[in-house]
Amino acid sequence: MTIAALVAVTSGVAAQTQKNWTEDDEWEMIGKTFPLEQETTKRVHENTKVQTELQRIGLAAACPVAKEAIKRNVANFSDEYRELAIRGLRVEYDLAETYTDQFLLVPNGAKASVLRRRLILMDGAFFDSVEAETLNAVVQKLGTLPDGSNDWRGRFSDWDFRQGFGQVFQMACLVETSSKPEATKLAFDGFYKRRK
Repeated sequence: MTIAALVAVTSGVAAQTQKNWTEDDEWEMIGKTFPLEQETTKRVHENTKVQTELQRIGLAAACPVAKEAIKRNVANFSDEYRELAIRGLRVEYDLAETYTDQFLLVPNGAKASVLRRRLILMDGAFFDSVEAETLNAVVQKLGTLPDGSNDWRGRFSDWDFRQGFGQVFQMACLVETSSKPEATKLAFDGFYKRRK
């Protein structure tokens, strides 16, 4: 195959890829790459008020309630986020090039980080607003739960929780609300167990 023929074929594929991608496809990619619920969950668990409530109630009882409150509140912003995220995706990337190479857009991947920065730069106030409203909803919901009676860490008694270190609280709640928490915990023990 000549170089001219190869260029013609690859150009045709790129053009077809760009033409075939719809707004729904873009939204699906964003959902896999940088979902609003993921960003909001991270921010909420970094808050010391939420961490204090998780400790007061206990992770086993509090995490499912916090997760549901986050999910419900974030859903209220879905339409606004969809418009912002698709606009940001189109600004940041050449669509044909990106979609041909779409599998690089994965959570925590390089392109996902670029997209996250782009969206926050475009409308940081939107993310702050979602965080504030969701935080308020989570704290209110957790405030209705009684104090826990046992070790608040439950199955995570060997993890290193430090006040203000939200990632550990976030991951503990992710594990606690998973379908197989004990098996899922094993996958994260290497990162979060206390060092002896």
